[in-house]
Amino acid sequence: WNFEVLGPLMGFIAHASPWSEKAKRYVKFKQRVRLTANLAGVPDEIPDGMEASIYITVFWEKAAHCDLDNLIKALTDSCFKRDRMVAQVSARRALNQEREAAIVYVTFRAKGEA
Repeated sequence: WNFEVLGPLMGFIAHASPWSEKAKRYVKFKQRVRLTANLAGVPDEIPDGMEASIYITVFWEKAAHCDLDNLIKALTDSCFKRDRMVAQVSARRALNQEREAAIVYVTFRAKGEA
């Protein structure tokens, strides 16, 4: 499966009060990502006996943006209710593009399969 999350993109926030405006924006961002994944047919749970791989390509419109690792965490958290069985995450970024967006590819394979 693959889907595109249009900007503005938001990274995982570690230090924010639960009901702060920043935390509320983060929850809305995660909901938008999950809705987009739903429309692409990505299940909200990793099937039993399977593990997931996520490949992300990020396009940044400007030089100023959140850290790539924080965005990866936000997208991974948004994809699945429980992301414990995400076995691999890979991401690359392109700066100074005409848009801000993330393209997310999700695959499943049997646990332990190479």
